[in-house]
This record gives sequence, C-alpha cells and structure tokens, in this order.
Amino acid sequence: MRVLIVHPSFWIDGGAEKVIVKLCNYLTEHNIDNAILTTQMLPEIKLQLTETRIIEVGKLENMSDMLHQICTDFDVINIHNDPCQLLVYPKNMNAIWTFNELPSKIQLGGNLPEMEIKMVQNFIKKIIVADETNQRKVKECYGMDSTIIPYGIDYDFFQGEIKENMRERFGIEKDDLVITQVGFIAPTKNQLESVKILAEVKKKIPNAKLVLAGMPLEAYKKEVDAEILKNNLYADVIFTGKLSHEEIRDLLKTSDCALQPNKGQGSWLSVFEAMACDVPVIVSEEFTANDLVKNKGYVGNFVESIINIYEDKTIISSKPRVDKTLTYKINGKSFAQSLTWDNYCSKVVEVFNENN
Repeated sequence: MRVLIVHPSFWIDGGAEKVIVKLCNYLTEHNIDNAILTTQMLPEIKLQLTETRIIEVGKLENMSDMLHQICTDFDVINIHNDPCQLLVYPKNMNAIWTFNELPSKIQLGGNLPEMEIKMVQNFIKKIIVADETNQRKVKECYGMDSTIIPYGIDYDFFQGEIKENMRERFGIEKDDLVITQVGFIAPTKNQLESVKILAEVKKKIPNAKLVLAGMPLEAYKKEVDAEILKNNLYADVIFTGKLSHEEIRDLLKTSDCALQPNKGQGSWLSVFEAMACDVPVIVSEEFTANDLVKNKGYVGNFVESIINIYEDKTIISSKPRVDKTLTYKINGKSFAQSLTWDNYCSKVVEVFNENN
C-alpha cells in the first residue's frame, strides 16, 4: 500500500503536525510507502520524519495540480486540514479525510457553500474523527458517517522527570497558583477569555498567575495585551513564546491547572498531555473532546473550577472535604495512559486497508 498525506502547511510544530509525523513514521516502520504533499515544512519537522518523501509546492494553489498529477501513484490519499478536502475535486481518488476541525468559514461565523458540501459528499470516501463531538459535527455539516479513532499522546515522555524549574525561569513565586494554557496565541484558542478568567479568579486568589505558552499571531496578541492592561494584569500574565516539548512538559508539571477555553478548534493533544502530567484540566463546552474530559477533568465554569482546584490544594478550613481535584488527576492520568500512538496509527491503517 502507498499512502499520500495532504496537509496545507507545516508552518508550526503543532498538534495536527504531530499526528502526521507519528502516522508517517508508523507507516515507514511497517513497510508502507508514504509521502507528504504540502506547501512548506519547517526544517525541525523534517528532522522528525524517518523515510517519508516530502513534496513542497510553495503555494496552496499549486497543490491541486500536483495532487492530480501524482494521485495515481498512491493507493490512499489521506487528507488533513481545511481546505485540502476540496483539492480532490473533480477526480475520483481513494480519499480519506482525517477531520480535526470544521472548515475555517464556519469557525469564523460564516456558512459553508452547498458546492463545498457536495464536493466532500461525492469525492471523500471516508472520514476519520477523534471524538464524538467531531463525529456529530461531520454528520450535521455533511450528512456523512465517520469513524472515531482517538489520537495518541507520548505518555511515557510526559511522565519523565523535570529538567528545569519553570517557576524560577519565569519569576513565579513558590506559592503562586499557576494556570497554564498551551497553544499558539490565536482567536480560535481564545487566550482573550483566559485573561478575563484570570481577572475574576484574582478577586478570590490574589496570587494567581496565567502562563500562555505558544507563538503569537501578532494582531491577536495586541487584543490580548489590551485586555491585560485593562485589568491591570501586566505582572500576572506571562507569555513564554515558543517552547520545546521538554519545556512544555516541565511547565505543565509545575502548573496547578491547565485551561483550554477554545472555540472548538484544535488543542486536543495538549489537554491529554496535561492529564499525563497529573495536571487537572478545564475545557470549554465547545472543546471537541469534552465528552472524553467529563469525569476526568472540569468542563465549563472556569472561574469556579479554578477556585475548587485552589481549595483542594490549600488548607482553608478545619472541616474535612472531598479532594475532587485528586480524583480528576487520577482518572485523567489513567485515561491519558490509554491513548497510545501505536493504537491510533494501527486503527488508521485498518481504515486505509478496508477502503483500499
């Protein structure tokens, strides 16, 4: 079997890119020929791939032509990320879409043209999703069934020992409550809401700090900065910039909780990586895997949840109380341990074989 993976751009080393790298290396290890078609790829991502061929075409408008030229050389065309699902049209390929979010038109509040819906219905043979929420979104948007295959995480890596004290690095006091959000600074990740949450939390917990770990989209960061100044939080919000995987692990392990108040876009892996680090997580109702987080973490009510976590951590009364945070940490860690990349990749290959 020969597999071609199609992804718009590897301009950041994010969650979608990690999924593709893990899948490609698994395919190589199992003697399945594989290649990637994209506009560009960061050198550090290229170094993570073992023997995958990389076809870079510079611009998105070049991808459709190249795909149609080379598609007959492959048995499976594995599509990743909008708008690559539209590039298959009008050729009949064995196209399987790994769907991790709705097209950007919908995320930005617009409607999907009927033509784009028909293109997916008629030219995408199978859709893979990571959770029930995305399965529901696919059904509502395209009227199509999909197969749920949860992503994996590097559980053993996140169980590793801390190499650097990130509190010392960023000037955070030992007793401060550290709230961390991992992900590039962008509207869909909703760091603006995280700042608003911090402002409310500090009314009850004056020593709370917010750490935003990720590269920024500069225009959006200006909005976040304005909210920080408005609430007089410039000493309480820390932007780390780009961090390595080791640094993210060390940061999570020294955090008291992790937030994802996003609007339904991405951040899937970072939530379960936090769980693997024994960190309680709080996600929005819109987080696509909230059905997997329930009973293993907090969903919604960010301010209340953070205060609960703080109270579970701190002796605030002589009255005994149930340590809910400890229960969430144990349940979350146990679930995170079940999310392996071998399991994810093997099930994806099963789908490839079934539709080959």
